[in-house]
This record gives sequence, C-alpha cells and structure tokens, in this order.
Amino acid sequence: MAIFWRINSNELTPLFETPTLGFSEEDPSFIPDEYLENGEFIIFRTCHSIGDWGIISAIPKLLKTKYPNCKVYVPSASLIQRMFGGFTNWNHWNNPFANVEVVFKHNPYVDAFIENITDEVFHDHYRIYDSNNPEVSLVIQMMKFWQLTEEEYVDHLPELYFSKEEKEVGDSIIQHYIGNKDYGTLLLTNTVQEYYSDETNKLLLQRMEEYKGLTFFYYGSKPIENTIFKEVKTIDFKTLELPIRIQLYLKTKALVNIGYQSGVNDSVCRYSKVICTPSTGHLGADYLKAIEYVGLKNK
Repeated sequence: MAIFWRINSNELTPLFETPTLGFSEEDPSFIPDEYLENGEFIIFRTCHSIGDWGIISAIPKLLKTKYPNCKVYVPSASLIQRMFGGFTNWNHWNNPFANVEVVFKHNPYVDAFIENITDEVFHDHYRIYDSNNPEVSLVIQMMKFWQLTEEEYVDHLPELYFSKEEKEVGDSIIQHYIGNKDYGTLLLTNTVQEYYSDETNKLLLQRMEEYKGLTFFYYGSKPIENTIFKEVKTIDFKTLELPIRIQLYLKTKALVNIGYQSGVNDSVCRYSKVICTPSTGHLGADYLKAIEYVGLKNK
C-alpha cells in the first residue's frame, strides 16, 4: 500500500493509503480549471533520486508549450529538505534533496527554484493511470491529470540542459580520453541492487557485442576486472571524480549507455541509446519508450 500525500503551504500531510496512486482512467479526476487559469505551476515529486526527477524533466517545456505565458516553478533543495528531511529512507544518497537541482539546473523553461509554497500543490501522486497497462510513463500519467492531450505530451522524454562551461569541461574530457571516436558507458550498480547475477549480466554482455571495440566509461560496485565484463575496455568514472552533471553530459554524448536500470541512464535516453536490465520484474510508471529493456518478460 502507498500513502497519498497532500502538500499545501509547506506542509506535508498523509491523507490515506491506496494500492495505486492516482485516479483510474475509468473514473478520472483532473486538475481544477481555476488552477490552470492562475498560470503558475509547481512541479513537485515525493521521491527524490535523480531518476525520480529525471523521468518528469520534460514537464516544464510541455507546460510552457501549452500555456506560453505561464510560470513554472520547482522546489529548491532546501525546501524539499525541510519537508522530507525527517524521513530516514534516503540512505542511498549523500544529499537526495539536491537532485532536483541536478536535473533542472539551467533548464530554460523553469522560472525559479522556490523556497516556499503558499497554496495547494498537485504533485506526482495526482496522476491518471490505465488499469489495463500499468507500464505507462509517470510523466504521461501526470500530464493527463493536468489536462494535456496525447498530442500535447507526445514529446515527453527526459530533458537536461547544460551550461557553456559544463559543455566545455565535458568535451575536453571526451577529447582527452576518447578523441573523435564513439564511446559508451557501462553502469553496474543501482540503488536497488549493487550487483546482479552472472545470468543477468550475460544478457547485457550479449548486447554489448554490437559495440565491440568501443571504450566505455565505467561505474560499478566492483572493479571491472572482477566481473564478466573484464574484457571490455573501460575508463573508471570513480577515478575521474567528476561532478554528476558532467557525468550526465558525457552520457548524453555516448553512442550507447548499457547497464542496470538507473536514474542517470533513464535521464539521458532522449540523447543516447540506453540498454538496461530492469531492477524488478516490472517497470510501472518508470517505463520509458526510448529504452531497450533487456530480459523484461512482460513488455
């Protein structure tokens, strides 16, 4: 069971338990018309990993496209920390509340990171789901609630924006280590499971045959020589000690990103091929149409 939360005037209140967050397409509810008429939108998530924010990162542009004169806000890291800091399930992240800024920094469709909320917020629990197809992207479910049509949310893949300085740093790293050749990234860890079984990893290794000869930037919970990927030519991300946004930029420029399902790979699927092994037997609202899910039985 999940808890449906209410966010109003900087207060977080549990309303009720529910087996499925949101409203069914069979009996939908929609964002009030008067909220739309106000022309100011706050995008808010109740989960705070890079992937949690990354998979809905197209929403600012979608809203600005439908409502050209609107204002779009996202919460600051400090606001999220004040509201959610009392919870103890953030052990996978050094500072999970900063991930909103990792994802939306330099986004031209975001008007501001706000420090306070003075009204009702229609956050990620306000969504319209399809009971017959649970694997519909969260951004689509949210945009249905916000009264966007299919034509208006069709371009919903994650979006990242980088500064000139970030691009220059990233390009210099690519040039130094790769030159003008193609490269990939290999990710062998996520917040669900540090390392999968060899049976699962073999599925990824088989897909990597297509990219034989590439150098891969590697991030994993084991040294590459201690894995079945030891023959792959790699450069260890950890030894480079790069800021996460630079790592994300390098991923957007990669020919392919292969590995375990992870928010950093989800967030770059607009820009680069992503091939991943799902962390669970189903994807639900984390499903993204641009990603090739290896070994997923029900898609």
